[in-house]
Amino acid sequence: DHYVYPGSTYFDGGNTIDAILALDGAQVGLGAADAAFAYLEANVGGYMGADAGATYAGPTAKALLAVVAHGGDPTSFGGLDLVATLEATEGAVQPGRFSDLPLDCGYDPCDYSNTIGQSLAVIALERAGRTVSAEAVTFLLAQQCADGGFRGDPSATGCTSDADATAFAAQALLAV
Repeated sequence: DHYVYPGSTYFDGGNTIDAILALDGAQVGLGAADAAFAYLEANVGGYMGADAGATYAGPTAKALLAVVAHGGDPTSFGGLDLVATLEATEGAVQPGRFSDLPLDCGYDPCDYSNTIGQSLAVIALERAGRTVSAEAVTFLLAQQCADGGFRGDPSATGCTSDADATAFAAQALLAV
């Protein structure tokens, strides 16, 4: 009913969500998708950082997307309002950027948010029926490199396209 990181017993929320989305999309193994969804609901706070007093923007966006796609209530999932939690991460570091919180976690860096997470946030909020801010779209577009691709790390000094970031950004831009 869930994935774990190799060589551990630690819940791998990202791959579990990928399985839910894949099974739902293919319309096969729906019992397994339901079981994985139930496990995610029971453990979503650990995946998105809430159990540790944090909010990881990318995982929160990915969880929100899974809940919406699977037909759950994103405003009450695992005791959390995923929509409000994700929206609260926007603009904490830069206008339109969905960032990890808190900003001062005692480590450097505290914010590991990236272009894939930004894209997932745009997609998830749009799929949840929320208005995606113009600033969020502008921030995503600012990650586009001269060759047309998108960089993975918004904090990078240069712009080197990343295939994965480009694919997610294209999906997000098509969604809005």
